Amino acid sequence: MGALLSAPSQNQPATPAPNKPAAATESKSVTAAATESKSVTTVPAAATESKSVTAAPAAPTESKSVTAAPAAPTESKSVTAVPVKPPAPAPVKPAPAESSAPAPVKPAPAPAAASVKPAPAPAPSSGTITLKDVTLRPLVLGFQKDLELEINPNSKKSFMKSTFKYKLKNQVDKSEFDKYVHVLKIMAQLARIVYCDLSIIRDVVLGQNFGHDNNKVLNDEITARDNARSSERRVPADPAKNNGRPMKSYVEPPCEKKPNPILTYVSSPSDVTFIVLGGTQVMGKNDFFKDTDIVISFKGSSTMQNFKHDLYSQFQASELAELMPAGVKFNPVGKVTGAFVKILMKSWDILKEEINQRATPECRLFITGHSLGGAYASLFAFIVAECRRDHFSNIGSVHLVTFGAPTLLSDTARNNFNRHLNDGFLTLDRVTSQTKTLIHDIIPGIPAGFSQPGYQPLKDEWRPENDKGRAYQLANLEKLFVKQPSQGGRRNQTQRGGAFWEGPEKQKYKKETVTHMPTLILIGAITLKGQTFAHAEYFDMTYFGAFRGPGMKNPGYLVKETKTRYTFIGYVYEEGIAYEYKESKSNIIDASDAIPDPDPTAKTTDMAAAGAGAPKGDEEGPKEEVPTEFGGRRRTARKINKRKNKSMRKW
Repeated sequence: MGALLSAPSQNQPATPAPNKPAAATESKSVTAAATESKSVTTVPAAATESKSVTAAPAAPTESKSVTAAPAAPTESKSVTAVPVKPPAPAPVKPAPAESSAPAPVKPAPAPAAASVKPAPAPAPSSGTITLKDVTLRPLVLGFQKDLELEINPNSKKSFMKSTFKYKLKNQVDKSEFDKYVHVLKIMAQLARIVYCDLSIIRDVVLGQNFGHDNNKVLNDEITARDNARSSERRVPADPAKNNGRPMKSYVEPPCEKKPNPILTYVSSPSDVTFIVLGGTQVMGKNDFFKDTDIVISFKGSSTMQNFKHDLYSQFQASELAELMPAGVKFNPVGKVTGAFVKILMKSWDILKEEINQRATPECRLFITGHSLGGAYASLFAFIVAECRRDHFSNIGSVHLVTFGAPTLLSDTARNNFNRHLNDGFLTLDRVTSQTKTLIHDIIPGIPAGFSQPGYQPLKDEWRPENDKGRAYQLANLEKLFVKQPSQGGRRNQTQRGGAFWEGPEKQKYKKETVTHMPTLILIGAITLKGQTFAHAEYFDMTYFGAFRGPGMKNPGYLVKETKTRYTFIGYVYEEGIAYEYKESKSNIIDASDAIPDPDPTAKTTDMAAAGAGAPKGDEEGPKEEVPTEFGGRRRTARKINKRKNKSMRKW
């Protein structure tokens, strides 16, 4: 019986003696199981039906010692190995036993000391993640928008250095990635050129340096041409006409107007200034462009009127649909900086006319701008995307590239803007500069309370480039996309700005953001001006020196007596420049015109609602009656007006 019941110990071999040695050996293994399962011990023959077996005749003093029973051990009927059900309440595994029957028996669990832990499974080297890229990169590099990233076998954990967990599955040669960077550099050139007077623009665009990837050479040329024409910038072309406008630096050399100009320059009385040119001017510099492309570049702040609108932009948000011209069907999309939109819409008819004259079916529209020009470019791209079926039916896609653009959208408007990014009609490359000490351009963080379009690293996101593949620094993008990238790159940073409170629109944005490549592109400033003020330099193009000083009049003008606006339109040809003025009657355009009328009944949950109401300023017409809620104390008119003006200046 001992031979039938004994289970060989893993430490000692089983002994064939039926009595003491076998029982002792059996005792060690069986009682061990009995100690763990508390269900099986040795019993006399008469107690075969009992669920617990006890050594007879005397009970063992220790649980680990078992004395052989005096009953005949040779009877196989006295003790039988049976599977024992675990007692209620705790389920227990049955003890192992050998039986004469060939039925399979579940093996007993191995002791803890003899168990072997399986080796941890290595991270799959072929694991991939998918991120949606809504920038120009997929178009230039020939990718699908859904990028597949795989585990980088050479990745290393590092806090300071740029080591990446993921890399692009189908990486490209550096020359192909440089082609994408070249497209951004051409957009930076156009964003700088539009600050110049028209004669300088013509000289630069028809010159040899425009469109090449050496932006420093072109920037030096622009500076030299600015200095050469500095005297013409204060001399009217015809003092007897057009209120002494334009200056000679806008119309030299003159020629007659004819069809198909190389470039069109438009400047309104409120100084919304932009240039429009075809893809033929840049396709010879980079074969990504096509002859059917249309490129628009908006000028940033360079006059006092511009700076006034910059100041007023932070005071009040307005629903974009309410700011559109009469007759334009536009669904509500959320609040934006009304100061920028209202001024931009004064040039709506000319913008629409210039685009549709050049547009062919399914053509591509590129829009760019620096600073305030980036704000105009972003808003106009949003407007084109929203009403393209009614007003821009020939536009197949819009590609927006901005440099140092300020914030301009509420959370709701940002999500509606991003909807066009995801459906493929719109792309966005939002370039921001930083110094060597990692100080960012401050303009993309203001006005407070608004957001940037597109996707960017979240405030609470740690190491998005290293650990998640969501690179946004240009040097790190090169490491992600290129087989053998250049050395360099900056350490990871978290994105600043934005509001801290949560809402459904912000939660929606955060959920989408982690599945997208950032549309933010962070580049380093190189020149001394850029190190002093990062906003002044992008891709070696410096934006200082483009401001209009005393005597340098805006070519567009307003006659206040008749409330007539005269917009300057210049046409560039190889032989010279032709120009004309288009007039339109409207309200007087000044800084206060940028402020939409407040709606006292409006309620909003957008983050832009954090901004206070806009200052009213002095207005024409009869003065308001003195309100009675100033209190019962006697006040002079001077004190009352002083208090009213003070309250209007509050943010």
